[in-house]
Amino acid sequence: MKYQSLNEIFENLDEDVTDPLQLDCKVVESELPNHIQGFTEPTSQYIFINRNMNEMFKKFVIAHELIHALLDSGSSYLLENKRVSTLKTEARANKGALFLLLRNYYHILNIDGFNICNFMSFYHIPEKYFYFFNECLIDLKTIKKK
Repeated sequence: MKYQSLNEIFENLDEDVTDPLQLDCKVVESELPNHIQGFTEPTSQYIFINRNMNEMFKKFVIAHELIHALLDSGSSYLLENKRVSTLKTEARANKGALFLLLRNYYHILNIDGFNICNFMSFYHIPEKYFYFFNECLIDLKTIKKK
C-alpha cells in the first residue's frame, strides 16, 4: 500500500480509522539502542520500535514510521536527538503522525477543543516537538481544506 503524498493518505483514510494500529502494518518491539526510537522496512511493511519507550510515546513513533512505510521506498530511523530533524521526509512523517494521533486523541477523549500542551502530554511527546507541531497544525488545516 503506497501513496504519493500525505494528502492522498488523508483523502483515502476511512473515518472509522482512529488508531494508527488499525492500518495495515506489522509492529515489532525490539531491544534497540537508546538513540533509535524506531525504524521502518517499507518493502515488508514492518515497523520496529524500541520497547524501552513510554507506551503512549510508542504511538507517535508507530504513526511516524507508518507514514514512512506508506510513502517512502527506503528504510529510515527515528533517532533520539536534541533537535527535530528538518529533512523533508522526516517533517512529512511528523506531520502524518500528528494527523493520525489527533484523530486518535479526539476519538479517545471525545473532546471539542484542542490544547497542544495537553495533546503532547497525553502522548509523552518531547518538548522539542512543540513548535514543530504547532507549525504542522497550520499545515494540516490547509491540507484538509483542499
